[in-house]
Amino acid sequence: MAGLIFGFARASVVVYNRKIATTLIGRDFTFVATVSEKPEFKKNQTHLVIDDIQPNYTTDNIKSQAYAILAGEFKNINRSDTITIRGSPRSGFGDYVLSFYHPRLISVSKPNPPDYALLIRDRFI
Repeated sequence: MAGLIFGFARASVVVYNRKIATTLIGRDFTFVATVSEKPEFKKNQTHLVIDDIQPNYTTDNIKSQAYAILAGEFKNINRSDTITIRGSPRSGFGDYVLSFYHPRLISVSKPNPPDYALLIRDRFI
């Protein structure tokens, strides 16, 4: 019974995030988001998984993940960074509620305090 209740609670959050995300598709906005996984660099592009997405026109954060492909290799972007991008999102795929193809990168800011797990991991690489 407890699993059923938690399942419904989780599903309601996912449905709410998808509802907000669908209103953004195809419209040009500025977004602030957090990089949630290590960026991948392929064919002069930066592939990012972002979450905690904040569109500039609303106070509603999208807590689900989105996928972004930036034109160029931005080696200064790392996990836990906060990025500001401008572009038109497309519908997502898989677990991603939105996808961005070549949005304009406006800014990158490092977290304060830093991501200590990332710092420790980078010492061993």
